[in-house]
Amino acid sequence: MARNKLISDIETHDGGYDVNGVYQPTPAVNIKLYHVTLDTIVQEARKVAVDMGGDPDDFATYVEEDEVRFQDAWDMACEDGVEDARNEAAEILGHLGAKVWQTGRSGGWLEVTGLPAMRAWDGEHDDLAWDDSLVESWAEWSTVVTSICDYVPRLACELLYLNAYQIQLDQEQDERDAEAELQEAKY
Repeated sequence: MARNKLISDIETHDGGYDVNGVYQPTPAVNIKLYHVTLDTIVQEARKVAVDMGGDPDDFATYVEEDEVRFQDAWDMACEDGVEDARNEAAEILGHLGAKVWQTGRSGGWLEVTGLPAMRAWDGEHDDLAWDDSLVESWAEWSTVVTSICDYVPRLACELLYLNAYQIQLDQEQDERDAEAELQEAKY
């Protein structure tokens, strides 16, 4: 695996003081999805509807009009994304005893504890310095987290489609079928 990230590229969030009173920032990945707009969601909803064999315009309208249900689906997709990121960290960084915590006012950061202190990253403390394999592991994990974040809008649309919209369509079809049977029975 080629080294594709420098230690200086690793973001930090919060932190604390070590036993010597030296501030130690915590390595983290920003998972805020501020770039996702309603237009992004509507485009994704259309794609999901096509993939599910549904009407893209109808589902896009449903997404726009049912904010409460969409918010529920969005929250579930975000929770799933964080859980996926934790699982990936266990696989990629787990050998270091790394643990992932969702932090920040809106939960927009994944902080990782259990790694060597960042003060060691400057190479002055050879016994603690990050080697290329650790930097590569961090780069791999942060890339995976970015991919997970990019998938959240689609997952939210899929969850809404399968857990609300499709159920509504099925209920409407059942009502039409029952009405048709009733009409047939009259004749």
